[in-house]
Amino acid sequence: LLATLLVLLWGLARQARLTRLYYRLTRGTSGGNLEEILVRHLETVQQLAKHVESLEQRVEAMAEKQKHCVQHVGLVRYDAFDDVGGQQSFSLALLDGMGNGVALSSVYSRADVRVYGKSIRAGRPSHPLTQEEERALKASAEA
Repeated sequence: LLATLLVLLWGLARQARLTRLYYRLTRGTSGGNLEEILVRHLETVQQLAKHVESLEQRVEAMAEKQKHCVQHVGLVRYDAFDDVGGQQSFSLALLDGMGNGVALSSVYSRADVRVYGKSIRAGRPSHPLTQEEERALKASAEA
């Protein structure tokens, strides 16, 4: 009698566990048989897999575009002339992920301001760089 009671209690515990698992599996559904529920879950998983694949393609496309965006910036301020203080002149290097970009310099004097631009391709300038532009280019590589 004791053995039968233990087997009965074990069976009831197992049935309660299976019932909890079944309710967890069918949560959010209006009922129906288990096959329909599993088919719907499989369709959902397939839709999510397609969505993830689409997102991966978009991330790859954005990573490719990012190579052409400004990623490295270097700025150097300086006094171009002895009679002008406050480091009003500057050189700025703006480069993308492939080392392409520009070096811009603004030279301030009491009489006027001049702006110069030099293109940079693969880290090489189109024209010789000043010391300040070289420093800005070096600073952009470190950024």
